[in-house]
Amino acid sequence: MFLWLFWACSVEVVDPVDPVDPVQETGDPMDTGQVSEDNPDPEAQDPVPAVRAEADVTWTLAFDADAEAVGFSDCSYTRNWEGLQAIDQPYLCPECTAIAWGEAEIVDGLDCYLQLVPTGEALSWEGWGFAEEGRFFRSGGENRPAGELSAFDPPDAAGDPVTIGWESEYNMTDGGTMVLSATGTYRWWSDADTLLEDPMAPRENTSSSCGWPRSNPGDLVGTMPLALGEVMPNVRLEDQCGEPADLWDFFGRWLILDSSQEDCGPCRTMADQSGDFIDAMTAEGIEVVMLSFMGNGLDQPWETPPTSVIDNWVSQFNLEDPVLKDRGYAYSLFPKFFGSESFGFPAWLVVNPQMQFVNGKVGFSSWEDARGMILDALD
Repeated sequence: MFLWLFWACSVEVVDPVDPVDPVQETGDPMDTGQVSEDNPDPEAQDPVPAVRAEADVTWTLAFDADAEAVGFSDCSYTRNWEGLQAIDQPYLCPECTAIAWGEAEIVDGLDCYLQLVPTGEALSWEGWGFAEEGRFFRSGGENRPAGELSAFDPPDAAGDPVTIGWESEYNMTDGGTMVLSATGTYRWWSDADTLLEDPMAPRENTSSSCGWPRSNPGDLVGTMPLALGEVMPNVRLEDQCGEPADLWDFFGRWLILDSSQEDCGPCRTMADQSGDFIDAMTAEGIEVVMLSFMGNGLDQPWETPPTSVIDNWVSQFNLEDPVLKDRGYAYSLFPKFFGSESFGFPAWLVVNPQMQFVNGKVGFSSWEDARGMILDALD
């Protein structure tokens, strides 16, 4: 669902509490010194054993009289899930010790689930994660942030099941309310036979075909969730040359991190005017690079866009700076800072040359906003 406003495209951001179903359960900091254009990528971290996990959970739906009057009836359904840890998208669950991804199957009560999601299917791809101190998280699909759902008592040993459960109340679109309660077991263990390679290992190409710098100093430590004055977390995404580009490659420059969608009017205006802004800042002696994090449109902003979207964006607006296929980085991190209720597109951040988050805004009316943020930070 979206609405074009004069300065922003508002979207219905998936509730981070549980983004699963349409009915959600769910020195001087400016002194950078000499900046090298061709720093080698930092050495790879050693492979680590993967975490595997599995769960069995039953959801129970209880409707009030008003909801029953329009056709809903109390019922329950059960999902079995098993997954394998992935470590290339830590921003989807910054508080997780580990998050595993795999297929969940409704093994009983599919008709019950279809009351909520008439076009739903028995199988779904989900991420289930945990924090060792006893917190359970769940994501409703690829590139979607995980939300915290339940506390649990830590297991005595790895592989022992823990009990999880949560309850939420929802207003139904057709009238009435529903109480959703879920309870089940969840367990995880380390698989020494399955090793996970460092997702930020040195790239095969020692230089960028697009001509981007490789200025990562090698000693940065990112912060999640985003916080003003803290270093932005690194990410590696595919650029318009079809190659991996890292955020930290651009250390030593002022950055605009722009989260945009191709069918968002203000996003298009921002991109169209970006060249003039960058030229004007260069004339003032300030090097600025805009990194565009592209989703797959306002209806599916969390999805990674096809190459055609990237190519069209670059060619339509004659962009010379990186345009990246987002994999949930901006979609996960930006709304948590700005707030889901006020989030929309474009959403953009100003990052200083030492990769520290300075300021940001939702929407676009003029590049003067970004210029002012940069000049204020330089005072």
